[in-house]
Amino acid sequence: MVVNFDVQQAAAYLKISVRGVHRHASNDSSFPPRLKRGRATMFSKAALDKWLESQRSA
Repeated sequence: MVVNFDVQQAAAYLKISVRGVHRHASNDSSFPPRLKRGRATMFSKAALDKWLESQRSA
């Protein structure tokens, strides 16, 4: 099952602010791409997990 988070959920999951999610999405090319669902911005949980793992090993 595919799990997607909205911006607030992604921020809580990553333990950063909503502004931090937007900042990473705009400035960090390794950050998972935004998924648009109508007007909502979403992020894939699997992609966030992969990004977190890459940040731990960096």
